[in-house]
Amino acid sequence: MAQYLQVGYIYEQNGDSSAIDLALNSDFLLNSNSLEFMSREWLTQLEQATSELDEDAIAKLINQIPEEHTLLTQVLQNKVDDFDFDEIVNLIQQTIHG
Repeated sequence: MAQYLQVGYIYEQNGDSSAIDLALNSDFLLNSNSLEFMSREWLTQLEQATSELDEDAIAKLINQIPEEHTLLTQVLQNKVDDFDFDEIVNLIQQTIHG
C-alpha cells in the first residue's frame, strides 16, 4: 500500500525498554491485590479517568503511587500506552468490589 501512496513509514524506537524488561523479568503479577494499598478515593478517580480515556489525569494519578511500587507504576503506564483501558477499569472494579 505504501508504494501506491508513495509514503514511507518511520518507526519510533521505544527508549523505555528497560522498564518493560524489568516488569517482564520480575515476579510482579498485576491483579486486584496490586492496588489494595491505594485509597478508595484514588481508585475511584483512576476508574473515572480511565473510563473517560483521560490520559493526562491517568498519568497524574499513576504518579501518586508510592515509589516502592515502581513495577506497578510501570505496568499501569504500559497498559495506558497500549490503550488497554478496559483491563485497568476491570482491575479497579475487582479491587473495589472483590
